[in-house]
Amino acid sequence: MESFECIAKTFHGLEELLAQELTDLGADKVRTLKRAVSFQGDLEMLYRANLHCRTAVRILKTAYSFPAKDETELYEKVSDIPWEDFLQLGQTFAIDSTVFSESFKHSKYASLKMKDAIVDRFKKKSGRRPDVDTRNPDLQLNLHISHERVNIGLDSSGETLNRRGYRASGHVAPLNEVLAAGMVMLSGWDKEQTFYDPMCGSGTLPIEAAMMACRIPPGYHRKHFGFMDWPDYDEEIWKNLIKEAEGRMDLEADVDIRGSEMKGLYVRMAKSAAKAVGLHGRIRFFQGDFFEQSMKDSMIMMNPPYGERIGHRYITDFYADIADHLKQSFTGSTVWILSSNEEALKYFGLRPSRRIRLFNGPLECSFQKFELNKGTKKVHKLSDDYRKPYGKGERREFKDKGKHRTDRGREDSRSYDRSRNTSRIRRTDSSFKEERPRNTRPERPSEPRHPSDYDPSRDKRSRGPKDESGDR
Repeated sequence: MESFECIAKTFHGLEELLAQELTDLGADKVRTLKRAVSFQGDLEMLYRANLHCRTAVRILKTAYSFPAKDETELYEKVSDIPWEDFLQLGQTFAIDSTVFSESFKHSKYASLKMKDAIVDRFKKKSGRRPDVDTRNPDLQLNLHISHERVNIGLDSSGETLNRRGYRASGHVAPLNEVLAAGMVMLSGWDKEQTFYDPMCGSGTLPIEAAMMACRIPPGYHRKHFGFMDWPDYDEEIWKNLIKEAEGRMDLEADVDIRGSEMKGLYVRMAKSAAKAVGLHGRIRFFQGDFFEQSMKDSMIMMNPPYGERIGHRYITDFYADIADHLKQSFTGSTVWILSSNEEALKYFGLRPSRRIRLFNGPLECSFQKFELNKGTKKVHKLSDDYRKPYGKGERREFKDKGKHRTDRGREDSRSYDRSRNTSRIRRTDSSFKEERPRNTRPERPSEPRHPSDYDPSRDKRSRGPKDESGDR
């Protein structure tokens, strides 16, 4: 079977993991790139990578590579490609472009020129043209321009590979499945320890950990891949790969995986997602407050609020509370925490044994490891005006509402309820004007008013005597 070059795209920080995955699957000439890994393989290897790679976002088959100095040369060389070998009339296509070049100023314009070249070629040959469908195309193309080098790839994945087939919409800030799988792999979890996510949201981290433990391929429950619309799609190869994967799965693996959330809605979403991938009952999802939980010698992994999309009024105190409870109730455990809030992470009071730079969407995050050795119970002391909440859903408040904490918690002013009385809170948010001190009045004008400005009806002394009711 013919071998060709492929590019597997991933997130920053996961390149080495993806390279190891491809090597284990039998890929040749594996080489790490920036947010990608290149490798050699045939159609079977291409299908296998889409089915099994947990840290890949897309798998591209490199189709053509050539130099181009400007849009005119790009149009001419794309027009020479026999697109009728990849696309039939009546089918749709779309182009995803990435441009790093001084010659090509705009990625969308480069995509437009490539689209025009493909359409014009079909018009010249048959008088008809294929349609563009950006939502659900039959052929997804990838255009990558670096300086004057043009690479055109066929997207074999279609939808991004993080779409495992179990995610239900509804969570405010869901964790990407590819990132979650990479976090579990980076942690070195040995499947012997209890795996616990105390802020599991819709359950992405526990589900990805359980899929690894039970050897369920990440693409097993997907209904469709981009390569299934290609003219050379070999259904027999795909069926054999599915049969091989089913023979390796172990749905009865002896693992202890847990996830908890404060909101019952998210717990129900997590249970529904676990059921969708055949893990119903294999993961213990429950509604509960993290500050009421206790566990020893476990693997704790969490993605707490950063103060960005899901706000917290006093985010640094919140992080300090997390650390204090971990040190008190999770001794002997290994803790991994992902956050973009570096300031809040400083309040953990523990030195991380490892830091890894990752990206959660556009947010640059730090994935940090903490070892909670026995005897490490140093508590982070908060100021006296702060009361730590332990009841479900209880909000943090001031004992003395007249005092204001100026040292921490102002990073997340957007999450604060601005409809409440703010007369005692001096904000540092630039959207608020500086408030004048209480119990002060503006200075009176230095010049006296003109006698003609006097209005007797406004003078309290001229309103007449009170009547019997007490009103004037």
